Amino acid sequence: MKIYPLYSNSSLFACAGDELNTIHVMDSQGQHCNRAVLYPYRDWRLVEKIHPNGEGTEYTALDVQGNVISGDTLVKLYKSFEKGHRLANFAGVQIVCQYTKTGELQGAKNPSGFGWQWFKEEPAASSSSVSDDKKKVGELTEELKKAKEEIANKDQLINKQRNEIAAKGKEIDARSKELEAKNKAVHDKDEEMKKKEEEIRKGVQDLDAAKNKIEELNVLLKRCEDEIAKKDDEIRKRNEELAESRSKIVELAAIIDKYVEEIVEKNEELESKDEKIKDLEAIIMKDEEEANRKKQELQAKNNKIEELEAIIKDCAKEAAQKIQELEALVKKCKEDAAQKVQELEAIINKGEKDDSQKVQDLEEKNKKIEGLEAIIKEREAEIAEKFHELDAKEGKIEELIVVINKKDDEIVAMKNQGLRPTVSSIVTTPPTTEGLSGGLLVEEIVTNSKDIKIAISLKIDLVKDEKSTNNIMQEKIDFMEQESKQKDEEISELKKVINDRDKAIQKQSEELAKLIAQQSSNSMAPTQEPVTLDDIVSTLLIEKVQMKKQLDEARKERDSMGQQLEQKIEELNAKDEEMAKKDAELEAKNKHMIEVEEAMKKKLDEEIGKMKEELKNKEEEVKEKDKEIVDQVTKLEADKKMIDQKEKMIKKKDRQIKKQTNKVTVKIEQLGIAKAKIVKLRNALKEFTALDEDEDFDDDEDEEEEDEDN
Repeated sequence: MKIYPLYSNSSLFACAGDELNTIHVMDSQGQHCNRAVLYPYRDWRLVEKIHPNGEGTEYTALDVQGNVISGDTLVKLYKSFEKGHRLANFAGVQIVCQYTKTGELQGAKNPSGFGWQWFKEEPAASSSSVSDDKKKVGELTEELKKAKEEIANKDQLINKQRNEIAAKGKEIDARSKELEAKNKAVHDKDEEMKKKEEEIRKGVQDLDAAKNKIEELNVLLKRCEDEIAKKDDEIRKRNEELAESRSKIVELAAIIDKYVEEIVEKNEELESKDEKIKDLEAIIMKDEEEANRKKQELQAKNNKIEELEAIIKDCAKEAAQKIQELEALVKKCKEDAAQKVQELEAIINKGEKDDSQKVQDLEEKNKKIEGLEAIIKEREAEIAEKFHELDAKEGKIEELIVVINKKDDEIVAMKNQGLRPTVSSIVTTPPTTEGLSGGLLVEEIVTNSKDIKIAISLKIDLVKDEKSTNNIMQEKIDFMEQESKQKDEEISELKKVINDRDKAIQKQSEELAKLIAQQSSNSMAPTQEPVTLDDIVSTLLIEKVQMKKQLDEARKERDSMGQQLEQKIEELNAKDEEMAKKDAELEAKNKHMIEVEEAMKKKLDEEIGKMKEELKNKEEEVKEKDKEIVDQVTKLEADKKMIDQKEKMIKKKDRQIKKQTNKVTVKIEQLGIAKAKIVKLRNALKEFTALDEDEDFDDDEDEEEEDEDN
């Protein structure tokens, strides 16, 4: 920070602070004393030092380097701001600086009684003789005569200029009449152009409405394309899931084979569980009945899928939804098969479940089957509704084709008659699409968007050409009106100036006569003081100088007015030439408009042909997409067949398990018969044999029981 002294002969120093106009006052040791505010001016500064204890304020004027400014230099600095009488308030001290007319300082004083006082002494009046005054008066009278002669000559010149101005005013009036006639013609053309503008505005409104429809249709197209892309991705994902499910089914088949081997090994353990195996047989029979029911349901669903394939060709959305339904059914079948395998495993591993739990499981399965039947009925109702919607779409497509054919016939008829078709007759307004859930068709979108784009481009060209012509005509009218107003104002100003000059000359001549009379009367009076003569001479000299200045100004104004009139005449001539050029440009633009209309006809014919070709191409694209959807459906059907075959394999393995269980039951029955025989033999042995040693008999019984268990 820059440090500079606050007083040149003291130990206090000022240091700049963070704020722009604030400085902190410190002593020579750097301690903060009080606060000071800096008021910056151009060549000096005013410091307001505020005492913290309420002792008041102290003001000091400093230069740029920080030195104290004395009273003389302060007055000079103040003088540099403005000449004349001015009252300054420097920190509560009022200083009045008084100047002469020539800018010299007469003095400065402080009204409060302290401060500075400077007064410049005025020079004493000159003591000249009366004879010298008379000589001066004579010289002045001669100069006045010369001035009068000059004024008379100038009056003649002014009269000549007035006559010239009057002649030019007549010419201006004639020109103004011609301009009025041209303005009328321009006004008629403006009315015609306004009518055309109204027609164009109506067309532009129609085009705006068409633009909005085009934007809506484009949004629908984008949505349809996005949905198709999403559904393609979903189909790919589903195919990947099917591949994964196939691999899982193969793994499950291997697992089932392992379980079959384990079941064969555990047939010996099942011999001790006769009653439970019977319950299992009943459960398996019920499962077979459920499987038969599910077969019938799958067959019905396959028939419905075949019916849906025809609908999928027309609407990609419906196909995707139904594919999802089919995949859900396939997943449910897979889940049911997995559940059956798990149930068999649980039954084989645990072997002990309550009949009540099995009954509840069967009831839950029946409820699921009923829910599936309700879903199938809802889907059938939705399919019927979509058939009605498709019929409505076909009717609206036929209406669009009829409208397009009518428009084509109208264009051909107008061409044959030699008429040129308007844009409103060519643009086709499509019928309302209320009630269509699947959006607009491709043909409908393409025809409307192309026709409307052509009409927009042609309408914009017409609007631009006609707006340019309207702007040119409006500029002409505004320019002519402004010129006429300016000319009237200039003529009135010239008249006022001439009248003011006449009045001023008369007043000056009267004042000069009065002064001459006063001088003659003063020269006759011997007791009059000489100061009055000096005053008269000074006033006469001043007025003479003023008269010369006024005459010079009048000459300059006369010359400038003449130059302005000549310039305006030249400008009028140039503007007439510009008007002629603009008329020629208007004629050329009218020809250009006719050529543009003919080009519009050609463009319409060409673009209608292009639109038809594009419609054909888009129809082919739609057919290709339909083929792709059919291929995807066939792939899904093949996958379903594979799943059905694997379900058959699982059922075959279930039957093998049942056969093995039947064999086990037969063996268990044989074992029961053998047990009964053994019991009879024991009883016979007890009755007919009398053994003394019971322990030996017990040992024999234990051995026999072990043999039976084995």
